[in-house]
Amino acid sequence: MALDELLGITPEELVGRLLDRRRLLADQLPFIIQGLEESVDEFQVKYDKLSPKYRNAMEKLRIEKGERDESHTLAKELRIEVFREQEELVSSGQMINLDPNWKRDKLLKDLKEVDEKIQTSALDHIEERMLLAKRREIIKQNDSWLENRKIANPEVSKYLEKRSKMSKLYKKGEIKHKAYIDQKEKTAPLRKEFEAIRKDLKDSKGQLEAAIRLQKESDRALEYWSRRTSEGVGRLDSDYLDLMRFSNKVKSGGFSRAGIRRRKRNKGGEEE
Repeated sequence: MALDELLGITPEELVGRLLDRRRLLADQLPFIIQGLEESVDEFQVKYDKLSPKYRNAMEKLRIEKGERDESHTLAKELRIEVFREQEELVSSGQMINLDPNWKRDKLLKDLKEVDEKIQTSALDHIEERMLLAKRREIIKQNDSWLENRKIANPEVSKYLEKRSKMSKLYKKGEIKHKAYIDQKEKTAPLRKEFEAIRKDLKDSKGQLEAAIRLQKESDRALEYWSRRTSEGVGRLDSDYLDLMRFSNKVKSGGFSRAGIRRRKRNKGGEEE
């Protein structure tokens, strides 16, 4: 609508047009709400059907993760103990007899680094498998190291036994860890599908709630503009103030609301 046309509209005509727009929206809302209700029902059926399968898969994954974490904790605790005993052997000079090249032995340090990456880093299944392979190689080297020292160094048998037990715990832990990764990979499509359905259901419910709120607001607006159409634009009561009060204020030389805000902004800028 051109500016001249807009300025030529009387308040009563404008109220009538507003009422027409509100009636149009009110006529459309029931169909919108019906469509959203059907969407919610559709997604709810899919959600309810997939939910038990998803919960069951997540419970299995939780159990696998718990077993993985437990095995990792046991192996880690023994690794720390083995390292502490190694430091004692170094202090007593026995480590030289056990392994003249022990200063170049980085197995425990490398093992610690891999453990920390697995425990603290956000890894995908490919990176996790790579770290497991690296740890498996370290354990293999540890077994080889032990094999060469079992008979020749009976005086430090306690240390060797713990290092051997550590190796076994890591091997057992790898089985648990691999089972966890396998389960995570196996359930990945199901988890992705379920998360998508859950999001669709949540979004549809949110849209439905918004449409219902809009319908209530629309009903109140229809009541308001219907009364205005029949009783005029002047003050009717405390809830129906004079719609022309700001227009009359401007006509008498006062500021409009937009003018008042602009004046305050300009005044604030001058003070700064």
